[in-house]
Amino acid sequence: MLARGTETPFRSKATVTKADIVHAVYTRLGGFSKKESADLVDLNPQTGEPITITQRRVLNFKASQLLKQALNGSEESTGAVALDAPKDG
Repeated sequence: MLARGTETPFRSKATVTKADIVHAVYTRLGGFSKKESADLVDLNPQTGEPITITQRRVLNFKASQLLKQALNGSEESTGAVALDAPKDG
């Protein structure tokens, strides 16, 4: 993990590949997954009659531990890396 004020998580500052960016996003923020939801029977709120909600694809996000720690303010106790960019000077 990188401490504040150290170099970037990329291999080289001159060459940043798409794979480097994807890796940094997934390890620092989290990941997305796609799930299929089943048909669902629910009630129409106006009429009270049952309606069927068809099957859909749903996008889910799972936050990384770094993001959870940064949002919960537990950086000092765990030594987590802050998500903001290092400050110059």
